[in-house]
Amino acid sequence: MSILQKTEEHVVEELLLPVLDHLSNGHLDIPMLPHVASQVLLLANNPEGNATKLGALIQQDQVLACRVLQLANSAAYGSRYPIESLPQAISWLGLNFLAGTAFSFSVQSGVFNVDGYEKEVQGLWAYTLTVALYGKAIAGELGLNPENAFLCGLLHAIGKPYVTHTVNFHQRSSDVRHPWPVLDRVIRESYVEAGRQLAVAWELPESVREAIMLHEDCACEKATSPVKGAAITCLARHLANSILSSDVVDEQQITALPVAQLLGVSQSHVASWLDMRESIQANVAPMVI
Repeated sequence: MSILQKTEEHVVEELLLPVLDHLSNGHLDIPMLPHVASQVLLLANNPEGNATKLGALIQQDQVLACRVLQLANSAAYGSRYPIESLPQAISWLGLNFLAGTAFSFSVQSGVFNVDGYEKEVQGLWAYTLTVALYGKAIAGELGLNPENAFLCGLLHAIGKPYVTHTVNFHQRSSDVRHPWPVLDRVIRESYVEAGRQLAVAWELPESVREAIMLHEDCACEKATSPVKGAAITCLARHLANSILSSDVVDEQQITALPVAQLLGVSQSHVASWLDMRESIQANVAPMVI
């Protein structure tokens, strides 16, 4: 049977098989986190972390340092005066926010091989960054931990680029690049478990692991972390989807969601978050590489 003769369902099953096999056996080909990314993550979750230590870490990777300075000087984040040093950038953007962003830059820049799907994977990162920024806003409004919510949103779908990477690895001998909707179906079937195994291997914080596993509507009520990262991420996903949807989404629809009721948010909360669409989009753009 040729590729052209195969049904989409058959292609999805064929692509999904090696991914599920790796997941069930726990034999993921997990790439190492870049040194700076792993150290930044540790620092972000260390009460003794400070701007000096973060600056010294980022300085070890000159490309990363340049990206951080570009972000601080971007139209969305720039101050009235040029930011010319890492200490200035950290002071302006905030230690924990910049730690999460530096981690994102470092992972985006080469952890996963996604040849042929670069644009789509950029879209995945843009989406997770949108969720992260909405999560930060939700947590701040509810008196919870904004930095933790940002990290939960940023990493809740880390399994998605991994699945794309794995499919690519098993298709290297073929010149065929399957349509993204086909890969998207494979991703949706497997990304949560892939993310869970990545989180264990990378020793991500427990609250982030919980968000990875329980960020969907049917699962977030099972979360037990007091920072409520899974529920916040779930609600942030709905707000992020409102940006992508061609349908008009209003505050009543969002407020009626079980996760909104779980978090006790009001229509006025939701209305203010929906009004943030343009600013969220502007803030995401310079964070995608």
